[in-house]
Amino acid sequence: MRAIIEGQFLSMRGHAEQCGLPVPPKRIIATGGASSNPTILKIMASIFGCPVYTSQRSGMHAQDIYLCSPLTY
Repeated sequence: MRAIIEGQFLSMRGHAEQCGLPVPPKRIIATGGASSNPTILKIMASIFGCPVYTSQRSGMHAQDIYLCSPLTY
């Protein structure tokens, strides 16, 4: 299962590079169901080489970014 998740994140990183986005990014804000899984968040931080943040509540909107808290992965 880990290899599948790593493969997906490696693909996302490759697409980000091709689109001209900065790699590694300054930070990632994870939302949705997977954002509650610490293993997935650790893999994401490792693949992208940046801190991963999550929202402290569900249904996060752009104006709620200030509610994000850093994770130490």
